[in-house]
Amino acid sequence: FLTTLLSCNNFNIFLIFSLVGTILEWLAGFAYHMIVGQRLWTYHRYSIGGYTSLFSIPLWGLGGILFWLLVKIFV
Repeated sequence: FLTTLLSCNNFNIFLIFSLVGTILEWLAGFAYHMIVGQRLWTYHRYSIGGYTSLFSIPLWGLGGILFWLLVKIFV
């Protein structure tokens, strides 16, 4: 199980989900701010334009890996 988790393919999936998740979070925060006029969420440390944070990037990657592994198990 551990070798499957640490494979090169999973690292690529981690990077892809990190990038896509961060971009989608930024776009959702920006769009909400432009439409409603207030921020949906705020980040006080290491903010990227005020709509996402550097701290959330690895969380998107981990969430993507977990989702990917669940899909591999059940499909």
